Amino acid sequence: MNLELTPTTELEAVNVLLGAIGEAPISDLEALGNLYASQARDTLRAVSREVQTAGWWFNTSESFTFTLNAEGKVLPPQSILKLVPARGSEPLVIRGTRLINPLTLADTFSSAPTADFVTWFLAYEELPESARRYIAVRAARLFQTSVLGSDQLYVFTEKHEEEAYLIFAQEHADFTYARGHNFLSGSTDVSDIWDR
Repeated sequence: MNLELTPTTELEAVNVLLGAIGEAPISDLEALGNLYASQARDTLRAVSREVQTAGWWFNTSESFTFTLNAEGKVLPPQSILKLVPARGSEPLVIRGTRLINPLTLADTFSSAPTADFVTWFLAYEELPESARRYIAVRAARLFQTSVLGSDQLYVFTEKHEEEAYLIFAQEHADFTYARGHNFLSGSTDVSDIWDR
């Protein structure tokens, strides 16, 4: 019997959350007949969004150019969690489903606006394993707290979460170091001061 080892799936992560409260695992995320299964999936996705909003090596991109439609408006991808406008360009924010200049409230642009930095929200299966594990452990701890409310029954503790976070943060640090970023070169403000 050949068992292929693969990264944690969203279904497996939801089952980790269910196991943390003593519930039986489920076999399908689309057929959630169990209230706890639905809450577990929602908790996992909320924690994933919370963690990814910080911006990590796997869900950020530099120098992103938005696309103008025929009316000169920008309908940004819905998976953008946050953006930093290009230095020296007009300010940009996502408001609802459109990109606007928050100073003038204008939502039309004469040329395609650019961002120096964009943070993306990725599906669970698109995350590296260290991120999946940290998100699952954090979500399980929060889920068992909200459902059980007793620290006597905890399967996952803050220590488990801290250990998962350390592995996750180390991978981020390794990647950032390999990319040549540090507190001097990885920050535009610090780089500008350093280059004076």
